[in-house]
Amino acid sequence: IKRKPAMQRQSAPVIQQQAKLVQSTFAQQLISQSGKADTFSAFANLFSLWQRDYSAYSGDTACTRAIKAGMRCIFGRGEIDEILQYNRPAVLELKNANQEVVFALLHKADSGKLYLKIFGKDIQASTQELQQAWSGSYIVLWKPPFPDNESLAEGYVGPDVLWLRHQLDQIEGKKKAEYSADNLKFNSALAERVTQFQIKRGLKADGIVGRETFIELVNVSDSGAVPKLMPTNKG
Repeated sequence: IKRKPAMQRQSAPVIQQQAKLVQSTFAQQLISQSGKADTFSAFANLFSLWQRDYSAYSGDTACTRAIKAGMRCIFGRGEIDEILQYNRPAVLELKNANQEVVFALLHKADSGKLYLKIFGKDIQASTQELQQAWSGSYIVLWKPPFPDNESLAEGYVGPDVLWLRHQLDQIEGKKKAEYSADNLKFNSALAERVTQFQIKRGLKADGIVGRETFIELVNVSDSGAVPKLMPTNKG
C-alpha cells in the first residue's frame, strides 16, 4: 500500500517572508518621487467627495476647514472595521517602503478590496496589505443633520425630533409622522425605538442619538447626499 506523501507545512520564517513580500510590494506603491506626505492632496480629495472645495476654506488644519464647511471630524486609531462601520471615506496615515509617512484617501471598499487614492494615482489593496503599512490612525468626516445639535436624548423638544421620527419611520416602513406638538417631543417610546435600532445595527444601545447613531440613521435611510465606502447593508 502506497502512502500519500505528507503535506509539508510552511515554516514560520517562510510565512513571515511571504508577508514581508506582500507588504513591500504595496508599500513600494506608496513612494512618491517628491517624497512629501501630501496631506493637502489627501484632504482635498476627501472634501471633493463631499462636494466641497478644500482650498475655499481657511484654517491651519483640515478639521478647522471641515467645521467651516458644515462638517465634523472623527479622529480614530484602530482597525479597518471601525471605518467600515462608519461607511465613510477616510484619510489614513501610512508608511511607504522607505518608512516615510504618507497620507492616502480610502474612498471605496468592495468584495474584500480597498481602494485608495494617493499622489494622484489609484491603488488597490487587501486588508492585510493595508494593515501592514497603516499606523491605525484615520480621520473621517461626517455632517450633523443639524449644525448646532450633535446629540438627541429623551426630554429634548424641537424639530430635530421630528426629523428623527421621519428617519425611523422610513427605516421601519411606517407612515411618516405628521407635524404636531407631541411629535416634537423625544419621549420614552421614541427612546425605545432608538434603542432597538441601535441593537439591530450593532451600536451602543442607550437610546441616545449621538454621532454614531446619527451616521447610521443616514446610512440606512439613505437620507442626504453623503459619500459612502460601500452600499449600506440594511438587513
